[in-house]
Amino acid sequence: MSFGSSITELPSLLMNMFKNKIFMAVTFTSCSEFSIVVAFLTFMPKYIQDQFSVDPSVAAIMCGGILLPAAGIGIMTGGFFIRKYDLNMFGCAKMALISSSISFILFIPAVLFTCGNAPIAGVNVPYPGESSS
Repeated sequence: MSFGSSITELPSLLMNMFKNKIFMAVTFTSCSEFSIVVAFLTFMPKYIQDQFSVDPSVAAIMCGGILLPAAGIGIMTGGFFIRKYDLNMFGCAKMALISSSISFILFIPAVLFTCGNAPIAGVNVPYPGESSS
């Protein structure tokens, strides 16, 4: 398989790649999944640390202990479905899109969860001994 003999063929090769529906579906699915993973690993340990007064290392280990088994189970389940239903590339892309859509729909209620504001003296509660005016 050759990628061309000169750099002038690069635009046409890129256009062929962007017209490939399966490639684009897998690319968009992977980008959305990896953005969720990166956001989880970036912000969740700090949130756990602040909310539950846990050391940073313990919070990071807890997040890794949740994410790694979940990723392993997801990979094994995806491989099982691909083998069981003998999916081709288009079937794999469709399965990835459907599973990502289901997880997105199931994640929507998480946006609706809210917590009350923490009492901060001078910001949303008066200082001790002062009247609220």
